[in-house]
Amino acid sequence: THALDGGWRPIPQVRRETADAALEVTALATGLTGHSVVWVRYRVVNRRTTARTMKLAVAVRPVQVNPPWQFLGVPGGAAFVRALEWLNGVLTVNDSESVIAVSEGSTFGGRAFDAGSVVDALRRGGWASSEQSVSDATELASGARTWTLALRSHDSTDVWMDLPAKR
Repeated sequence: THALDGGWRPIPQVRRETADAALEVTALATGLTGHSVVWVRYRVVNRRTTARTMKLAVAVRPVQVNPPWQFLGVPGGAAFVRALEWLNGVLTVNDSESVIAVSEGSTFGGRAFDAGSVVDALRRGGWASSEQSVSDATELASGARTWTLALRSHDSTDVWMDLPAKR
C-alpha cells in the first residue's frame, strides 16, 4: 500500500506486508535548496510470535528511473552506474553522488554487470561479493548494503540512509 504521512503530509510511505513480516519505506527531504538531504527510513517489522533474525538489503542498480518521454529536470531513461565505492559508511556512485548509511550495516558488495545480478545473488541466499569498489565500462554496475536484524516477537527496527544534495 502507499500513503502520505498522517494521510496528508507530503511525505510518501510505501508498505509491503506478508503474513509474518512488513517493510515500510518512508522518504522525506530537509534543508535548503542546494544543501538539502533526502532521508529514507526502512522500517522492518517482525509479525511473528517468536523472535527471529531478518535481513534487509538495499540495492543500487541501473534501472529505468523515468520513461524516456518524461522530463523531471533530467532526461528520462535508465540511471547509469559506472562506478561504486564503499568507504567509511558512504557509498559513492559515479564519483559524485553519495548515499550515507546512517544505521550500521553488516555488509556491502558491488559487482560489474558481467558478474551477474545483485538481486539474483541476494535471492540465492548469499552475498558472495566483498568488492568495496567496482568500475563497469558498460555503466551497469550494481551493489547492495545489507543489514542483519535481530527482532523480538512483534518488534520492529528502523534503518536510515541519507542522500545529500550535490555540493
